[in-house]
Amino acid sequence: MADFADPINYLGILTTNNTMNPGHFSDKTYDRLVASAKKADNQTDYWRNLRQAENRLQKLTGVIPLYYVKEDHLVNPKLSGVEYHVAGFADYTRSRLAK
Repeated sequence: MADFADPINYLGILTTNNTMNPGHFSDKTYDRLVASAKKADNQTDYWRNLRQAENRLQKLTGVIPLYYVKEDHLVNPKLSGVEYHVAGFADYTRSRLAK
């Protein structure tokens, strides 16, 4: 699971000199796009560069995720106060069960 909810968590792994790049994928254009995203001073440029990097990665590689973190929760309708985070987990620490 990613440290924070942003695609740079995964896209950054496949840059040329990243030690966590297990397949040793290397592409100068991809590296440049990821680096440009990291240096972007506005959201428009940031997301444009990440989308271009993702498209390039999909065209050049056969990266197939082998594992997805997924959870299903059966929730009692009397339960309230559960916070669902964008990173994919539920926080029950402030939840309450009505009578």
